[in-house]
Amino acid sequence: MLQPELELKITDAPGPAISAAERWSIAIHEAGHAVVCVYYEIPFTRLYIQPNGNGGVMLDREKERLLQSPPRVRYASKLIVSGYAGIVGHRKINPSVPFAGAKYDHDHVSGLLWYDFKYERIFDKTTGSFRSPTEAEVEVIVNRRARRLWRITRRLVHKLYPVIVAVARVLIERKRMTGDEVVAIAGPLIAANATQ
Repeated sequence: MLQPELELKITDAPGPAISAAERWSIAIHEAGHAVVCVYYEIPFTRLYIQPNGNGGVMLDREKERLLQSPPRVRYASKLIVSGYAGIVGHRKINPSVPFAGAKYDHDHVSGLLWYDFKYERIFDKTTGSFRSPTEAEVEVIVNRRARRLWRITRRLVHKLYPVIVAVARVLIERKRMTGDEVVAIAGPLIAANATQ
């Protein structure tokens, strides 16, 4: 939409500023995603939060293509765990308060879970050959996998929570961080956490 008198695009209003408690929840949520990305060596370029409550982790799509090659078959599971990590981190500090970003994360993770089985084949004992699974079979497999990855995420976020808090504190202060800055903070803390 254009402003007729200036022929400039009308930008979205920045929205109301959020409280310090909400900002902290969002910082924990986004830091959860980022720290798990560092833990699994998922490349990302940027971590950010905005005054209106939006935030995100921008994956490095160029490097990501290299990781999706056959030797890295577990890459999708790592992405799913990093997607769940924000929700788990948020629930750790606000278990009863819903977070709008959680729906986006849940939808994104659900898409990854279903996409992973798009070309899956299963062995049919009655015919002795491989076949595509039915939608009902895929749903059972996807739900089982989602529960398993959720449990993995909860344990991992619990283990990495001090690292998530450290990154969230810096994120609150700076508002934006590069992937390298997050790795510089989280990497040594993750390594120290692993030796304990």
